[in-house]
Amino acid sequence: MKKFIIFFMVMVLCCGAVIGGCSNTKNAQVQVDKNHQFIIKETDEYIVKNGANTGYQIILPANACERLELASQELITFFKEATGITLSVGIDNGQLSTQGKYISIGETPLFNSAGITLDKVALGTDGVRVITKDNTIFLVGGGDDGALFAVYTLLEDLFNYDWFYQDCYSLDRNVTQVKLKDYNITDIPDMAVRIPNLGYLKNNMILGKRMKFSDSFLSGRIYVTNPDKTERGNNTHSSYVYIPPEYYNDLENNPEHYHPEWFASNGINQLCYMAGVKEGERVEGDSYSQMVDAVFEVVKFNLKKDTVNKIMMLGIQDFEMGWCSCSACSEVKEKYGVNSASVVMLLNNVNKKVKAWFETEDGKEYKRDFKLALLAYYGLVSAPAVDGKVKLKADPEIAVCYAPIEADFTRPFSAPENVVYYNNILKWSEVCDNLMFWVYSTIYTDFLIPLNIFNSHQENYQLFKKLNTIWVFNESQGGQAGGGTGWMVLKCYLDAKLAWNVNYDYNELIKKFFANYFGVANEEMTKIFNSVMTHWMVQEENGMKSMQSAYSSTTYKQEKWWPKSVLMGWLDMYDDALIKIEHLKYSDKKEYNALYKRIAMERLTVYYMLVSFYDGTSTPEQVSFWKNTFKYDVGIAELNQISESAYVYQLLDSWGV
Repeated sequence: MKKFIIFFMVMVLCCGAVIGGCSNTKNAQVQVDKNHQFIIKETDEYIVKNGANTGYQIILPANACERLELASQELITFFKEATGITLSVGIDNGQLSTQGKYISIGETPLFNSAGITLDKVALGTDGVRVITKDNTIFLVGGGDDGALFAVYTLLEDLFNYDWFYQDCYSLDRNVTQVKLKDYNITDIPDMAVRIPNLGYLKNNMILGKRMKFSDSFLSGRIYVTNPDKTERGNNTHSSYVYIPPEYYNDLENNPEHYHPEWFASNGINQLCYMAGVKEGERVEGDSYSQMVDAVFEVVKFNLKKDTVNKIMMLGIQDFEMGWCSCSACSEVKEKYGVNSASVVMLLNNVNKKVKAWFETEDGKEYKRDFKLALLAYYGLVSAPAVDGKVKLKADPEIAVCYAPIEADFTRPFSAPENVVYYNNILKWSEVCDNLMFWVYSTIYTDFLIPLNIFNSHQENYQLFKKLNTIWVFNESQGGQAGGGTGWMVLKCYLDAKLAWNVNYDYNELIKKFFANYFGVANEEMTKIFNSVMTHWMVQEENGMKSMQSAYSSTTYKQEKWWPKSVLMGWLDMYDDALIKIEHLKYSDKKEYNALYKRIAMERLTVYYMLVSFYDGTSTPEQVSFWKNTFKYDVGIAELNQISESAYVYQLLDSWGV
């Protein structure tokens, strides 16, 4: 790690900027493994020639689903923006000529008659195939999302399309010549499920799709069935969704369903996953089997209600992090060495009932590749394995979502500082066939202090792929409306790219992002980013280490790490960036406003630190300027939170502005 840091610093100091580039830089596609195969050859034919359509039309299957309709609209929108040509859409009724000129989306009759192999198992839901046969380009996938992503893959090749932020994307324009290419593309995401967590993406499905993220968080929320409610519950810290205390631990109102033994005996807000029954004393109809049945009924209800959901998590509550102290739980801890063993056992037993139900008349129509998941979080991060030897094996259908919130995410899992968490990952990979990763890229008690994950980001994702990870969620500032502080929009872009292909050129991705996201202020913002990263690494060498936890870290919020002279120097650099966009205020007000917002989103962290650390040692006029400029910037940036549980208005009230 030290060698990399020193090399990075030398490059910054010698070259002035590590990153830079032009807005039309195309991300080179390299065939690195079977997941990413790009065979593209030019032909002598054209889709657009001399500014005119040569006869191409989009075709969809009859009764195309909403996602395929979206795919066609996205292709129409961006094709027109690039060429000025509006493609028409037709329905393939099975009578189309193989010599026609089509862009076929989804499994149309024409595709089904073309003799093209489509391995849906290998592709998964989101995997992409782009194939040219005769004069037709076929855009298909393992599922409907795969077909939508195939549209974006085609746009990437034809027009250098890429998506960076709400209103920021790259696309060639004024294109008058578009050659027909002989495509044979297979592009399968390295992580089957890729979850966004910036507020603007969580609340806008189309924007998430344009970055090739998966649908939503764990396919949405869990339907609550006990008691009979219609709303949906949390699908992460979800144990109380399956076993709600207001239903099963309320003697006065629900005496017939009263099971106090299903809840931690020491009164903490967690379940007793043993239901008070020791492992060797279980019998049919006892409290444990009744709890298994209760969880199974919730799972079954959800499988019927949500026919696309493939993962349901039974996760500990995010309240008190202790564990039940009853004799049954204590015995499990003594036998297996960890508390997580009781959760693995419960999921195994529920899973057996789910599999059996899938084979019944009632359940067969809902059968799917379905997984129950354990949330390995806080007291459950350790796997039931000792010295690398598995003491309890999860069923093949069970998944574990590893969420080591106390790890140091400024360093890769392979670093010495994370050896405990790295070893746990390896142990879980032995216990469970399906790994999911919940990682962190911000400080939850203070969003306005930057967190440098850029030296660990790609290496961690490459580890995830090596372990055949099926799901990744890099939690950040999920409640922020407008974007995120601390280069969070950049982190989100990199998440989208790395979860799709862990071997993308990381530096080239950063160059491309800065060139498009900051436009004419690219060079100035690049210098600021490089300066912040260099400062961070110098301070690490000076002792700024020991992250503590993504949730509770106070390590980085100390005056000694952020000298006033450094912060003021960054303000001067931000002034340079704003000067660079000043002319747009008169020639392109929309672009000016967009760039000002993106610059302000990063600058406000500097004002925040100046007020936090130097309020008492600066003039009242200076502090007032910092506070009021921060207030203005945060309003422009449309940010609403300063931490997971605190809001901007509360900070401004405390400042008196």
